Amino acid sequence: MEYPIGKISLNIRIKDYYSEDEMDLLVDIGHSLETGNTLFEPDHNLALAVYGLAAQKGNATAMNNYGWMILNGYGTLKDIGKAISAFEDAASRGSITAMVNLGNVYENLENYVEAEFDNFKIIGNAIFMTQRVSVENEYVDYKKAVKWYRKAMENGSAKGAFNFANMLHFGKGIRKNRKKALDIFRNLYNIHYPGSAFYIGLYHQEGFVVKKDYNLARRFYINGATFGDVDCYNQLGMMYAKGLGVKQDFNFAFEYYYIAAEGGDSLAMANIGWMYLNGDGVVQDYKEAVKWYEKACENGFRLETDSAGPLNTLGWIYQNGLGVEQDYTKAIELYNKASSLGNRDAQANLGAMYENGYGITKDLDTAIFWYKKAAEQGDADAIEALERIESMPI
Repeated sequence: MEYPIGKISLNIRIKDYYSEDEMDLLVDIGHSLETGNTLFEPDHNLALAVYGLAAQKGNATAMNNYGWMILNGYGTLKDIGKAISAFEDAASRGSITAMVNLGNVYENLENYVEAEFDNFKIIGNAIFMTQRVSVENEYVDYKKAVKWYRKAMENGSAKGAFNFANMLHFGKGIRKNRKKALDIFRNLYNIHYPGSAFYIGLYHQEGFVVKKDYNLARRFYINGATFGDVDCYNQLGMMYAKGLGVKQDFNFAFEYYYIAAEGGDSLAMANIGWMYLNGDGVVQDYKEAVKWYEKACENGFRLETDSAGPLNTLGWIYQNGLGVEQDYTKAIELYNKASSLGNRDAQANLGAMYENGYGITKDLDTAIFWYKKAAEQGDADAIEALERIESMPI
């Protein structure tokens, strides 16, 4: 692809670094301009131009960095198609980072699309968008994500290996193979790769391809926490909250959750909200519950599906006016988000809102639709609601 550089004006003779051998130095200058240091004020426009100059000379790192900047709209308008092309150029020249970036883009493409567009599809490197249509997984190319993560792993990338194992764990773009995923997580654990202890602990906690062993799970979580893995702190909190392999202790649970939440773990924030909502180990405080749930939802979740439970609970809080003014419209909005992620409780709650006309025009057909969605997942309340509706006189 072409790498337009615009006008370059630096307080150094940048032309002195035009030779092939000096491209790495030019990339360093671009990075300094991108992030800022004692020599340069941050200047994304100029950084992009410098990366473009080095990319024109065939420097793979510059191509990758150029792609990253236009992917995120640093110094230019966002252009996902061009970003992908730049990453592909870099990957073809051996950039392992670009391989991982390609995997990340294809796995999480919707996160890079402008907020006003809800639907998109890649054809080649062109991106076509349609406004106001719900996103389906078919618009995210998991198979290409797997391809690039695998290639990065085969070239020695620990991050590529971790992401590839994650795809194996969930069966995204590849047949689910948790035995193989566990083998990769174990290899990564040996080099203390972040997140590996969490997954190994989770496998032992849930009995995925190994015998369920809470003590062993806790040991891995403790080891992961030692290296600052906030997910492990959250899991330790959950084990104490539920008494899994340890005596139930809400005080310990809260302490672990709080450490994880301070480290930015959204699930831990939601768990603290749950404790305040129910008065588990703390004085029941609906306002504190709302604060933590909203903080979790605003912070975002590593896996989008992880947000479904907290979104539903927050919806229930607004529906019932606990610590906030009762707001059916807000509740419906949150239930809709959680329902679209497959949360059966939210689907049942949304069905009830339509059945009773809470904050929305009463619509029995739509209520039945959502009750059926929840019932298909075994929700007892939804099944009971459907039986009740079916028994109504015509």
